[in-house]
Amino acid sequence: MNQRVRKNRLLYMILFLLVSTKVCAELPKPEVKLDKPVHRVLFVGNSFSYYNNGVQNHLNSLVKAAGLREKGKTRFRLSTLSGGGLYEQQISHLLKPQNRVWDMVVVQGHSQEPINQHAAAFASNAKRLTNDIRESGAKAALFMTWGYENQPEMGEALAKAYIELANQLDVLVVPVGLAFSAAENNYPDIRLFVPDIKAIGPQGKTTFLKSVKHPSKAGTYLAACVFFSTFYQRSAEGLPYHAGMDPKQANKLQKTAWDVVQNFYQ
Repeated sequence: MNQRVRKNRLLYMILFLLVSTKVCAELPKPEVKLDKPVHRVLFVGNSFSYYNNGVQNHLNSLVKAAGLREKGKTRFRLSTLSGGGLYEQQISHLLKPQNRVWDMVVVQGHSQEPINQHAAAFASNAKRLTNDIRESGAKAALFMTWGYENQPEMGEALAKAYIELANQLDVLVVPVGLAFSAAENNYPDIRLFVPDIKAIGPQGKTTFLKSVKHPSKAGTYLAACVFFSTFYQRSAEGLPYHAGMDPKQANKLQKTAWDVVQNFYQ
């Protein structure tokens, strides 16, 4: 690595830490951290989790690429309800597959559910699901979702709401939303979102919804990298699984995930 490359990398790290430290300093601190890896994880959510073949499959591929998958022990599964909020989720029947307990169950709510008029219901249903998860012998975690494209204020509000609720429930919160914010700021050339179709006209003209919220493949890959770094307490940087993306872009997302996870849980 030549001197110019080293200098640019150092500058990036300084800028990243300044921005992420400022953001995290304005947020509550997460009180729950993992002390050992988790190998059997059930994800419960909606389209934010199942887009692009599911966050659990990309996580599984990262684990394989890192040589961490253990036969008969490692398992990631996903149960989703399109557009679903937590009040619609019933998971008791999923919690003991073949009489084996999950290490962790990750709960993901509707995109604005924690910060809109349904916030109180979101919190009460998160508590209900957390109690069900604990009774099964597993640990619970909250999937911190992201603000819509170019709406950083929404991302900050969601992060605050998820952290405060996780601390109240004494559960882990996984900072996917903060990683989206960091990647949007640092790598605007990487599109993390895809627009939703509003209508297709008689001449085939397609119009899209104004709010852009669903993850692109890069967005789902970033989320998987955050889960990887959180669950295994190590960086995905350098792993050869890139989800079909340009390796340089994938490496940027791998590094972003690790930097956010480290700063978040410190």
